[in-house]
Amino acid sequence: MDADEAVGKRIEDLRVSQGLSQGELSDKLRAAGLNWSQGTLSRVEAGTRPVRFTEAFTVANVLGIDAIALAPAGGGLQYVYHQDLDAIVAELQRLQANQRQFDRAIGASETMRFAIELSEGRQGPYVVHSSVAAITHWLAHHMRTTPVSALELLGIPRAVTTDQLARAAKDFQSIKKSGLDPEWEGPDYAPHLGEWISNFIDRISLDVVRPEGKGRDWMFTLAKVEERLHDAAIASLWSRYFPFVTESANARDTRDMRLESPAVEGIDVTEIEMQSTMPMQPPSAIQP
Repeated sequence: MDADEAVGKRIEDLRVSQGLSQGELSDKLRAAGLNWSQGTLSRVEAGTRPVRFTEAFTVANVLGIDAIALAPAGGGLQYVYHQDLDAIVAELQRLQANQRQFDRAIGASETMRFAIELSEGRQGPYVVHSSVAAITHWLAHHMRTTPVSALELLGIPRAVTTDQLARAAKDFQSIKKSGLDPEWEGPDYAPHLGEWISNFIDRISLDVVRPEGKGRDWMFTLAKVEERLHDAAIASLWSRYFPFVTESANARDTRDMRLESPAVEGIDVTEIEMQSTMPMQPPSAIQP
């Protein structure tokens, strides 16, 4: 069998395996832009009409395969072997993605358990590997509500939270009008704010100007100071209502954690562990 006959036989085998007649395949090829009649396809499969290089890609695309698979034996042992290797990589990526989703679900359940225990008046003690402000923002995002409402769910009166955040907003307006003063110690709920401002500016090498300049660096730094004051106000509420909650030494302090549940120590994980270690039922055992 010469090369043309081998390629033609390969096309025939693929067509038959997909349950297509010569007429049906030729119709699909013409729809894809390859002007092959049923007679042309018949000659190709018989090996009396060679497949041109440019035609091979259209034929392969219509058959749903790579062009190399039109070669005799589907491209040979090496080709099929590498297809299997690619399948391993694809399956591994799928499993890794599923593992990340599983870990996120566990983390979310643990954080929600923490919130429930706080709302029930339990006193831990608890250690959180995140700032309590970040936990508040995560809970608000997860519950599709506001930080004020999230704290109310935990047991902090709405009026108290609203007043504290209003105070932070007023302090921010004062800073905005007077300029960023690294010597300013900040309000009682945000001590050493001036030091934080100075370190922040140095860390990211900003050229901060005074209010009259209103430069881009100035506006960016102001936004960070506003966020810092807002989160410090939230943290002060946690200290007042939940003194038994401690931030770990390496607690992450960022609002980027709104999509990543913080880790919490001290909660009752019995139910979570039971659910996460349940044996998987085989498909045949699952009733519709």
